[in-house]
Amino acid sequence: MLRSDIHRLFDSGLLTIAPGLAVCVAPSLAGHTLYSTLEGAPLHISEDAPVDREAIAEHYSATIATW
Repeated sequence: MLRSDIHRLFDSGLLTIAPGLAVCVAPSLAGHTLYSTLEGAPLHISEDAPVDREAIAEHYSATIATW
């Protein structure tokens, strides 16, 4: 579950989750301290959590291709 502002960035292609489950923030947000500090932050998800890692990888690839 994401905070509403983070979710909007995710849906807008300005933030994504890397396959290694770390946050990646679009370079265009570099001047926004609130969001740029999230870059590289790990998600705290247990290994057995029902997370579709393939969907995460696909979103990541599609998103960073637009940066």
